Amino acid sequence: ANDAAFAALRADGSVVTWGCHEQGGNSQQVRQHLHGVRCIQKGYPGFTAIKDHGQVVSWGFIDPDVHLPGLDQEEGFYLTGLSDVKELRMMGDSWAAIGSDGRIKTWGYTGDRQKQYRLHALRGVKRIIHNESNAWAAITNDGSVATWGEPCSGGDSRSVKRRLKKVEHIQTSGSAFAALRADGGVVTWGVQDQGGNSTAVQRYLTNVTEIQASCAAFAALRADGTVVTWGKKNHGGDCSAVQEQLHDVTCIQASLGAFAAIRSDGSVVTWGPPSLGGNSSRVKEQLGRLK
Repeated sequence: ANDAAFAALRADGSVVTWGCHEQGGNSQQVRQHLHGVRCIQKGYPGFTAIKDHGQVVSWGFIDPDVHLPGLDQEEGFYLTGLSDVKELRMMGDSWAAIGSDGRIKTWGYTGDRQKQYRLHALRGVKRIIHNESNAWAAITNDGSVATWGEPCSGGDSRSVKRRLKKVEHIQTSGSAFAALRADGGVVTWGVQDQGGNSTAVQRYLTNVTEIQASCAAFAALRADGTVVTWGKKNHGGDCSAVQEQLHDVTCIQASLGAFAAIRSDGSVVTWGPPSLGGNSSRVKEQLGRLK
């Protein structure tokens, strides 16, 4: 489902849609193509279906001012012409797909034409990540990272390129990225005050096992159960008020601008703006121990 429509995948691989037409609730124009579907994703802003052989069909509202090079537009929907797609990601007027062979194909804004050529030459891509500012990152099987899209928001990672080795996971705030390496180190880039600059806490970013992100800050969980935060203070980037409580932490979750940490005894510690969930004092007794 998206904001105003639903799409149901039936056992026989066909699709049924309803709701707002412009949001993908009417799939009549692509009905002939909606067979052999294996999964459905929210699209731009309608829906996108990936078929058994990796072909992609997208329907819903299409902005006439948006042109995605390499895509064929027919009667209000897109057929990519790709085959063997295993993963598809969309953000605004930019798309990225991974083929089963680990190759990547992009449409829309990549930053520059040369970068698009380099992206299409990539091999062994296993995961694609993007943020809300149209910056993208791809992790390859060897742990290297390629980035594209909005340069200031993380689409340009040249300043940290040498450190982006053996990356296992990447988290994103609204306009920055944080990469977790196999050695437990963390590399950040993008808009500095949204977590793209971790210089102030870099010496503490060792033996990290998990990273979570709000829209403008990051929280890293270390192997010893302590937590390190950075980014905008009013979005959870400052945990100093509860720092003494942040020990024996086993996992962290994030809202738009606050964080909640669960400790090994089942208790919960929260920080960030109260309006976004950063103050749990009202339910403190109920959160004494979680199962």
